[in-house]
Amino acid sequence: VMVPEGDFFIPKETPFVLEGNSMPMHPEYTFSWEQNDASDESFSMNPLDNSLPFFLPDKGPMFSTVDPTLHGYKRYFPDMESLINNTYATEINDYGTMLTVEKLPFASREMNMRLIVRTNDPYAGSLNHKNLKFYVDGDAGPFRVTSQADSTSWQVGSEQTITWDVANTDNLDGVNCQAVDLVLSLNGGDSFDFVLAENVSNTGSYTLTVPPIPPVVYGRLMVKASDNIFFDINNGTITILNNNVPSLVVTEPVMNIALGGGEMETSTAEVMNDGEEGSVVSFMTYPGQERMSDESFSDGSLPEGWTTITNAECDNPGWYVTEDASSSYFTIPPGDGFYIATNDDACGGSSDGSNDMLYTNEISLPEGMVELSFRRFFTAGFSQTFHVYVSRDSWETYDEVLNLGYWEGNEEWVKETIDLQAYAGESVAIAFHSNDNGNWASGAALDDIQLGMTPLWISSSSTGTIQYQGVETFEFSISTAGLVDGNYSASVVVEDVYQSLSDTLEVNLTVDGALGMDTDVIPDEFVLYQNYPNPFNPSTDIKFSLPNSERVHLVVYDLLGNVVREMVNEDLNPGMYTYKWMGENQSGGRVSAGMYFYQIQAGSFNKTRKMILLK
Repeated sequence: VMVPEGDFFIPKETPFVLEGNSMPMHPEYTFSWEQNDASDESFSMNPLDNSLPFFLPDKGPMFSTVDPTLHGYKRYFPDMESLINNTYATEINDYGTMLTVEKLPFASREMNMRLIVRTNDPYAGSLNHKNLKFYVDGDAGPFRVTSQADSTSWQVGSEQTITWDVANTDNLDGVNCQAVDLVLSLNGGDSFDFVLAENVSNTGSYTLTVPPIPPVVYGRLMVKASDNIFFDINNGTITILNNNVPSLVVTEPVMNIALGGGEMETSTAEVMNDGEEGSVVSFMTYPGQERMSDESFSDGSLPEGWTTITNAECDNPGWYVTEDASSSYFTIPPGDGFYIATNDDACGGSSDGSNDMLYTNEISLPEGMVELSFRRFFTAGFSQTFHVYVSRDSWETYDEVLNLGYWEGNEEWVKETIDLQAYAGESVAIAFHSNDNGNWASGAALDDIQLGMTPLWISSSSTGTIQYQGVETFEFSISTAGLVDGNYSASVVVEDVYQSLSDTLEVNLTVDGALGMDTDVIPDEFVLYQNYPNPFNPSTDIKFSLPNSERVHLVVYDLLGNVVREMVNEDLNPGMYTYKWMGENQSGGRVSAGMYFYQIQAGSFNKTRKMILLK
């Protein structure tokens, strides 16, 4: 376990960050930083409790223990969410009493911290830790960013002055911080990774020319010690204005790939910014979604095969297609033309609006990540509820996949997305149910009801920035496990969400089992590959190679080391093998979402990897 060198000083009442790691650092390891300071005196975490001191100035813990996580090797004190909300302490509601669970040290004292590493090996789990000791200088701090306290805008190319309260942190006999770094977050504080200036003299002021930065609306500024762990964040959001128009272009828009069955391959493509000088692209990639259906009611009628049912009796009972379904107590904002709605207000209090049902025709869903999306106007007024159901057996039985009540009401059109991957590969029908629950004066409206599918055999999650005339590469991975011989097509979307730019890489895949067959080729080594896709739902492929004939035992475990599913327990010949886990236990029941481990034992070879099952 490796942690920073200790015995340094930080200023009082100032945020800090601790980061460490381990050797080795396997993907299944989890980490947590915690404070290791005890106290022989009682204290209270409730600031309103006058019977005990509110924390102790020179002893005892200031920060609560947190659960171990994959990224717990880095922890902000206090939690970054508190800092982004401009508070320097973290509170929780303990049955009506607000308790402070993270408080910055406020006097000279010793701080003893510890990084704990857990291996999470289901057979021989272990943990290790390393301590870190440093000190708080009660004569220094609080270190604070004093500029950009309110929301402000920065134009690329403009001069901006950043100020901060040094607060005696430059004292050679104390904290001894002589330089700071200025770092910008482009995503509201989720990460601080755009460096504005480094090793700036810690004098409390610095003027810079704003470099080319993608336009953003939720920027935040961090001033941090160059050679210490303390920092502070400005209070207001910073909007970056960049009038230089970028261009996002995939340089090779179509790629043709041929693979054998049961193979995995990672490929790269290039994207460039050929826009105006000074422009910047900030991109992310993801598999494109194939639109299966899109009902926008543009012709003013109910789609073919759809039906409605209602108990209401009025001029327009139940669901009907219209351009304006508004009434006195149920006013629908204008849409983009026709939509479908049910209005219990217009039908009056004597009409029964509890069973307004809209049914689709039967739909064959392909294998893949299937999503149902639609725009809805639903206020939840007067006890109105809204439901979405899915049936596999022509409505003999059904599942409720969405339930909207009082807390989900809105006064505007809202997009709703529902994951239907659990029904992939099946024929289903979908129903939308508006229920007035014996009341009236409300209703529901729907538009742009869409079904989309993302193939499971392709994945991509690259990110990056591209300066003017720059070129960057991004990765995408393909797995042919479970695919029969044939031709497949998919896309990878490259998008700059800040500037509404995107381009698409079209991927044409040919799967030919003969390409992957070579009886003369035997793997050189034992390998347990990372499962694909990961994270996944509902299934994933686990691949391994055997250079020798061995008795193979492949098992899926939960976080506690309990056997979830025995995948393989037999003698296998040399070769490449792929097994599909359907997210089921040994009895065939679906397991809950979360982290799992899969481990192979083949002769003397023993390897464990982690995987994540999504909801």
